[in-house]
Amino acid sequence: EELKAGDIIECTVFKQIGRGLLMELPGEPPKAHGMLAMMDISRLKSSTDYVAKMFPKGTKMKCYVIHSCAKTARITLGTKEFEDDDHMGWMLSFPERVMKDAERGAKAYEEKRKAYIEWLQK
Repeated sequence: EELKAGDIIECTVFKQIGRGLLMELPGEPPKAHGMLAMMDISRLKSSTDYVAKMFPKGTKMKCYVIHSCAKTARITLGTKEFEDDDHMGWMLSFPERVMKDAERGAKAYEEKRKAYIEWLQK
């Protein structure tokens, strides 16, 4: 399945690495993996130890596709796009609440991003 930027997919934590979480994507074996970097988990910083505790191997979570390249097979994922201005950092403390409203959060993020880009181009 071809992923494109802006897609929201259900992933599973496959492995914890120093730079973040390696996520297993849905699909037929052999399954693809994407990178959920520490800086893309929440709009607030956190330690690798805390992230490992909050999201152990096997944790299912929704991820926002930031970038996907079929040529290099690299998939960059994020969850900070689901946090809104009133709930910054909630991905680290209340991930279930953030995941419940992931689609709404992603839509708000995309609208805000589009408005910012238009503002820059004036």
